[in-house]
Amino acid sequence: MSGARAAVMTWVPQDESNREWAELSGSAPQLVATMRRYLIQLTTFLAPRSVEAADNTLRQLARWLVADTDVEVVGDITRTHIEDYKVWLAAQPGTKGPTMAKNTQRMRLRMIRIFLERLIEWEWPDAPGRNPILHGDIPPRTDPLPKFLNDQDATKLIAAARAHRLPRYRLVVIMLVRTGLRASELCDLAADSVNLLGSEYWLRVPVGKLRNDRMIPLHRECVELRSKDRGNAIAGATSASATVVGPASRA
Repeated sequence: MSGARAAVMTWVPQDESNREWAELSGSAPQLVATMRRYLIQLTTFLAPRSVEAADNTLRQLARWLVADTDVEVVGDITRTHIEDYKVWLAAQPGTKGPTMAKNTQRMRLRMIRIFLERLIEWEWPDAPGRNPILHGDIPPRTDPLPKFLNDQDATKLIAAARAHRLPRYRLVVIMLVRTGLRASELCDLAADSVNLLGSEYWLRVPVGKLRNDRMIPLHRECVELRSKDRGNAIAGATSASATVVGPASRA
């Protein structure tokens, strides 16, 4: 199954999304139709989480346009509207502070800019004549770029993981080091993600930012640690089952 097909099958708008789009459609049907058509297009080349983020961003923009402007189609969005929206967006409450974080503002504005740019490139009939969001409108990134471990620190990390008393801790660190997976990808792995092909073990990573399943060769150490971890989990479950079921079975 291709990544695009998987995205189409797995992204489903939440009830809140469908309800809000239906309400907004009563005030600006063409605006909503264009935005929802765009979201459907996104499912053909973006991961479900990315489509969900775009859905949230465009609904927020549509809410503001309906409440504070007379815009009824995307093509009527002007530079003045964007300048007013930026001020409104910056004043919205944040999850960890009194106002929305700069990185959240950056993400929202980038998504809207890309939305408008694609409509222009795709020559949709209600696309604006030019993109009213300029590059300078996007706030700079406030968080520093992620830092990579140097060889010495990486060696210390691996040594500490191998010496840890809990097999699960050893497994997680070694898997991340040996496979190059993102932490979110490791958490999303299915129980049957390890496959024996010939005499080698491979890890199947589901659709992610690369938008396709991929197979990663598993180092022998990862296979051994995973086997130990599964063995401990089975033993723990058996012990717990015996504790709960035992007295009942003797009654």
